[in-house]
Amino acid sequence: MELDRYATIQQTTRHPEKTTEVYRFISTKEVLGAFADLGWFPTRVREAGVRKPENRGYQGHMVWLDNPTFHAREVGVGDATGQIVLKTAHNGQSSFHLHAGLLEKVCSNGLVVHRDERVSIPHLGYAPWMVEVASREVCRLFRGAFEERERWQRIHLERDAQLAFADVAIGLRFDRAAVEVDPRDLLTPRRWQQAEPTLWNVFNTVQENIIRGGVRQRPPHRKSFRSRAVRDIDEDVRINRELWRIAGELERALN
Repeated sequence: MELDRYATIQQTTRHPEKTTEVYRFISTKEVLGAFADLGWFPTRVREAGVRKPENRGYQGHMVWLDNPTFHAREVGVGDATGQIVLKTAHNGQSSFHLHAGLLEKVCSNGLVVHRDERVSIPHLGYAPWMVEVASREVCRLFRGAFEERERWQRIHLERDAQLAFADVAIGLRFDRAAVEVDPRDLLTPRRWQQAEPTLWNVFNTVQENIIRGGVRQRPPHRKSFRSRAVRDIDEDVRINRELWRIAGELERALN
């Protein structure tokens, strides 16, 4: 993957105004190099938007890393792959945070798995061996995530359960006091492969509609409008993790 066009990946210095000399700058490119030595390579990069030019290159960013060898050896699911999601910033507001992610090949959804464990690589005291330790911790989460995925694919949801899931999801993204959102709008699949109402398909459909936008919002006494895609990186991760958690709670409630 070509990384030269991403200012955050190419950044070589700390933010001169938002950090002090106490802050130790660690290059994202350097960390990605350590991951590459372990067989994990970038497949996608997302940078947060900036309003001031002086903040460009220091903002939050996420990198999705894939390791086909690990996937074939440890997971072996053909229509989805496990990915390490690296989130960080160079403005002093974030360490290197790692999440377990699943990529659904049918829709290219970048799902972030919800787990109680938090895997981080600190800027202060950073050493390359920390990447190997952190990657092992994230990889440990993949098997449980794929097991959940397999179970959710076998659970068929009645319409009331679908609507209940979508209704809870509305509160993760929209201000109910300001706009009305019909949960049925979140349940409209964007592709025929997700038409079967399994818990996994409903989860994916709701996630994609929320993250990618286009959901109709109806404010009182005003014309309705459609939601925009979620651009904020922290918000993206939060919504993904919460949706995974809610899906798990629904599974337990149905058993």
